[in-house]
Amino acid sequence: MKIRQGKADDLQAVVKIAEAAWERIYAGYKEQIGEELFNGFYSNWKKNKVSEIRDSVMSGNWRLYVTEKDGEIVAFITIMINKEERTGVIGNNAVHPKYQGLGLGTKQYNYVLDVMKNEGVLYVKVFTGGDDAHAPARRAYEKAGFSVKIPSVTYYMKLK
Repeated sequence: MKIRQGKADDLQAVVKIAEAAWERIYAGYKEQIGEELFNGFYSNWKKNKVSEIRDSVMSGNWRLYVTEKDGEIVAFITIMINKEERTGVIGNNAVHPKYQGLGLGTKQYNYVLDVMKNEGVLYVKVFTGGDDAHAPARRAYEKAGFSVKIPSVTYYMKLK
């Protein structure tokens, strides 16, 4: 396994991983909020997620790192560093579903936390969902040392 800084050429593989990894999450959203609200908010989730990842990486504000196993990109992670405030953010990240459960997510988190530490970052945050589909991500963040959290709730409704 090898973690390295990503390149523009890696985005196609990263996008495929993102689509595969978030499939379960968005299926959970659909189950929780119903088809009508889901279609109202998330019908284009794949296109939006792809744009979000591409735009963040191509803007230069976020760094992309990829994890390779036997020469194949199997996971990715994005980070943003604010050197002036000495803060860092872990953004979009995922492990392809067929490689989940092997500790690759934790290895990625530890890797980028070391990158941040070496660049003088003192404080790091990451956002994740509180639903069942995000439970593996929460476990991985906690395994990497994150312990302080602020829960949030998202409400939905249809206007009549």
